Amino acid sequence: MTKRTISALAPLLCVGALILAPACKKTETQNPDQANTDGTGGGDTSDEPDEPDLPAVPPQDPDPAELADLYNRFLIGDYEAVANDAAELRATLSADTQIRANALAASIQALAASKIIPENAKDPSEEAIAAGDRLGDAEVLQLAHTAHAAYLIGVLEAEAAQTELEAVVGSQGAYGMLARLYLARAHYNQAFGTGEDDTRVVNPGKLDEAAAQFQAVIDNGSDPLKAHAHVGLAATADYKNDKAAACAAAEQAT
Repeated sequence: MTKRTISALAPLLCVGALILAPACKKTETQNPDQANTDGTGGGDTSDEPDEPDLPAVPPQDPDPAELADLYNRFLIGDYEAVANDAAELRATLSADTQIRANALAASIQALAASKIIPENAKDPSEEAIAAGDRLGDAEVLQLAHTAHAAYLIGVLEAEAAQTELEAVVGSQGAYGMLARLYLARAHYNQAFGTGEDDTRVVNPGKLDEAAAQFQAVIDNGSDPLKAHAHVGLAATADYKNDKAAACAAAEQAT
């Protein structure tokens, strides 16, 4: 499987170009003529036990300082070390009061893993989503779904990633601009063909959509996110044969 990345597929043709940082199953219905008529109401007679309810979630501990450090290291490209360190941190966050912290660490682990071996991002991102659902925590869910979308982009499922990101990009939370950055990347990847055409632009409109999202991150994101967005904007301009814009964006990424 060819993994398309912005940095690998968008060489910038200008002086000082950067080394880029990096089917649904039909529900069976009962024939009315076969309905239960013995007075029991035709209820469910399955012997399968109901799934036990999870215990109530206690108030969560404050987020450990290590999470912010891991997130910042992820943003500057320390992917392998972050994936390992996040997994180690998760092993220490097993109390019911640490579900949120564990989920955030799982999301960061998945984000970093998606940059190395995308398939390794699947399980931690899905575990983070499950924890976010249990907590009802919009911020956890925003980061968890962004991490899962990063996995989807890595395994060339950019359209599914776009759908997932659009559901959380507008949510209140600290990770909205990160979600928007990945939304831009999802649009970008959909501009290209598949197989032998995976470096050929077949849907140029997606480059325009990607550019708009990259620009939104530049306008509103933190400095590390802006740097990533400038890199993405440079790549989209390069594929649109706008070398001047590509070089200008690349210079802004420094």
